[in-house]
Amino acid sequence: MNDNNKAGRCSYILLLIVLSILPAAVLAGDTSGKWSGAHGGCPDDGCGKGGSGADNGVGNPIHMGTGNKFQEVPVWESGGAFPLAFKWFYNSRLRPDTNTTFFRGGWTHSYSERITESQVSGALHVFVHQDSGRIVDFKEQPPNSGAFVGDEKNESAALYGKLRREGSGVNAHYVFTSPDDIDYIFDPSGKLSAVENRSNGFRHELAYVYTPNTTILERIDVTHGNGQTINLNFQAGGTELASVTVAGGETYT
Repeated sequence: MNDNNKAGRCSYILLLIVLSILPAAVLAGDTSGKWSGAHGGCPDDGCGKGGSGADNGVGNPIHMGTGNKFQEVPVWESGGAFPLAFKWFYNSRLRPDTNTTFFRGGWTHSYSERITESQVSGALHVFVHQDSGRIVDFKEQPPNSGAFVGDEKNESAALYGKLRREGSGVNAHYVFTSPDDIDYIFDPSGKLSAVENRSNGFRHELAYVYTPNTTILERIDVTHGNGQTINLNFQAGGTELASVTVAGGETYT
């Protein structure tokens, strides 16, 4: 056998070995979802807070002007169009309160967005609390119009998004459109009820499950239009996230 034939045979054998060890999902095109490196390892007591995990790799910035520490940790993403996705976020400027759900004390998470209102100097201000911990302030202008503009710190809709009010009376609710053209739809109480991709119409619907006869949150079920679901399971008290169960039944705790 000449050298060219030997090289070709070796290449063929190597290809067979590689194909034999690749997951079937990789070969077929994974539409069932995937875990990132965060699964089973982060966040923990050190990750994102200046501890043992603080300087691991990239994407772990501290804002040099404000000293704010921010970290985004992808955990899981489903397959298909406008996939369900779950992430943890650490934002050192965020202060825990009873209206925000957290994981392990200081991490916020996907699908935790909410709306609050406040009168400031006689004008209605609506605050969009994003899953990353950022709070975007919108002012109703003119009064009672249902039209909103960003305050002086976030006037640019291209950078901070847009807010509008839809419906009237008890059915009045807010819709926040992010800079990447995703609608976050809130119910009249300010809770996130759906997330919709404006370009293709796919939605993630949220359903809140409470302890019977109480307002204590037990679970948030997030369902994609294709039927896939993520379950966010809460500890007793309803403000601390205990685990996440994704499509296929795997659970992160």
